[in-house]
Amino acid sequence: MEHKLLSVRELVQMKVPRLVLIFAIAVCTAAQSPDPQCKIEGHVVSAATGAPLKNATLRALVTGRVPPGHSVNGPDEFETASDAEGQFVFDAIPHAEYSLKAERNGYLSYDHEPVLDCAQENKNVIVKLTPQGLISGRVVDDDGEPVPAAEVEVMRRIYVNGSRKLHQVDLESTHADGSFAIGGLKPGRYYVRASHRKEEDRPAESGRKVSIKEAFVPTFFPAAPDIASATPIDVAAGAQVPGIDIRLKKSRAFRVSGKVVYPKGALPLLNQTELNLTQPDGPPAVPSAEIENGRFEFRDILPGAYVLRPEIGTSGGSTAITVRDEDVSDVALTLGAPVELKVTVTTEGPDIWQPQRSQFTFIFLPESGRSPEMAWATNQEGKFIAELAPGRYRLMVFPPLGYLKSIRLGGQDVAADKIDLALPSALDIVVSMNSAQIDAVARDADGQIVPKAAIQACDSRDSCAVLVGQSLAPGEYSVCAWADDGDGIITVPEFRALFESQCAKIKLEEKSHENIELKLITKPAMEAEAAKIP
Repeated sequence: MEHKLLSVRELVQMKVPRLVLIFAIAVCTAAQSPDPQCKIEGHVVSAATGAPLKNATLRALVTGRVPPGHSVNGPDEFETASDAEGQFVFDAIPHAEYSLKAERNGYLSYDHEPVLDCAQENKNVIVKLTPQGLISGRVVDDDGEPVPAAEVEVMRRIYVNGSRKLHQVDLESTHADGSFAIGGLKPGRYYVRASHRKEEDRPAESGRKVSIKEAFVPTFFPAAPDIASATPIDVAAGAQVPGIDIRLKKSRAFRVSGKVVYPKGALPLLNQTELNLTQPDGPPAVPSAEIENGRFEFRDILPGAYVLRPEIGTSGGSTAITVRDEDVSDVALTLGAPVELKVTVTTEGPDIWQPQRSQFTFIFLPESGRSPEMAWATNQEGKFIAELAPGRYRLMVFPPLGYLKSIRLGGQDVAADKIDLALPSALDIVVSMNSAQIDAVARDADGQIVPKAAIQACDSRDSCAVLVGQSLAPGEYSVCAWADDGDGIITVPEFRALFESQCAKIKLEEKSHENIELKLITKPAMEAEAAKIP
C-alpha cells in the first residue's frame, strides 16, 4: 500500500474535522520549522591579571562536524564582542561543533581548546588573553646618528627536526629618527638584528671618500657581529622592553657572485630557485639572492666561512665558500638533478578511505631541517609522481586516518623517517586503516585538566607525533604531557630523556584505543633543563 503525506491545503479541501485539522497544522508547522538553535557564552579575561576585558572580538567557526539530524544551511562563522564585564554570547547558532577564536588590541590572538560542542552546555567558557610583549629602540651608526630605513629583525631560537635554528618572528623598518617598535610578542627570549642594504648609494662623508667595499654590516643587539656574542632579550607576558639600541658597525665587506650549473633538461623547472648564504647555527648572512639568467650575487658579506645552497624547492646541491679580504667571484654551484619518484599507494583494513575514492596527501620533510618540500596528493588510482632534491627525508601522510605500515623504495623496505633519495626509483606505500589511538588528558599539580598541553608520543625509534587526533602504528610508546612545544625543543631526544620518568609507557596493538592521564611537565621545569643544552 502506498502512503502519501498530505499537505494542510489538501486536508482543508477534504473537510476533515476542526480538531484534527488543528493537530495536523501543528505537526506540519513543527516539521517545517528551522533546525533548533543553541548558545555559547562565557567571559574574556586577562591571563596576567584575571581582570575582565571588553571589546574583544570573538569568532565561532563551524568545524565541519554537525550532529545527525541537524544542518547548517546559513553562515558557518559567527562573530560577537565582549561587553564591559568581559561577557560574550553567541545566541541562536546552529547545532554543530565550533572552534573559538578571540582577538583584542594589545593582546595575542587566541584559539580555544578543546573544540566546543554546541549540543552540550557552554555557559561559562573562559577565554584568557595574554598581553603582547613589545621591544623598542633605535638604530644608529658609529657617530650616534640615526639610520632610517634600516631593517630590524626579531628572532628566537627554535628546534626543527631536533636541530637548533634561528627563526625570524617579525621584521620592521626604522623611522626617520632611527626608531622602531615591534609588538605581538609572546613570552620568551629573543634576539634583535639590524641591517642596512644601501651603503653603496650613500653620499661620501665630508672630507674623505667612502670605499665601495665599506658597508654597514648586519649587527645584533647591542653591537655584536654574530649570534654567539649577541645579548638575548627576555620578554615577559605583556612586558614592554625599551632601550634596545643597536649601533650598526661598518666593516670591509665583499661580494660573492657566480653562476648556477643546472642538470641537463632541468632549467625550466629550477630557474626560479633562490639561494641562501648561511653560517653554522645562524640566520642567512644577507637576504636570499635570486638567480637571473643563471647568475647570482650577494653583497656586503663579511669575512668568514659560509655554505651556499638553494633556499627551497626541488634543487639539491651546496658548496662551501670562504671570504677573506677580497670579492669571491666565479663561484659555480651545481644543482642536483631532481629525483623522480613514481609512488603507488595501497590501503588495507576497513574500506573507509580508499585512494580511488578520496585522496591522501604526502609530505617529504628534509632531514636537514630546511623548509618542507611540496606536498603531493594521490590521483584516482592512488598514484603520484614526486620530484625531490637528493637527500634523506621523513615521510608524513594526511589525513592521518591510517598509519604507514610499509614503505618499499626500489623494492627494499625502508623506515618512514629514513628515506634516502639518490636515483629515480619506485616508492610503494601501504597505508593500514587498522591504526591505534591514544586519548590522553594532562593534569596539573592541583589535578586540574590542562586543555592546551602538548601531548607527545614517541616510539622505540624516537619517531614522535603530537597527539591531535593522530593515528598511530602498533608498537611501544613513551607518552609525555608538555606545557607547550618549547619552540620545538621537545623534538630533541636528549631533552626528552631528562623527563623520561614523568612520561607513561604504553604498548599499542592494531585497532587498540587507550585512554591515559598524564602529569603535566611544567614550563619552568622545561626552561630549566633547556638552558643546560648547548
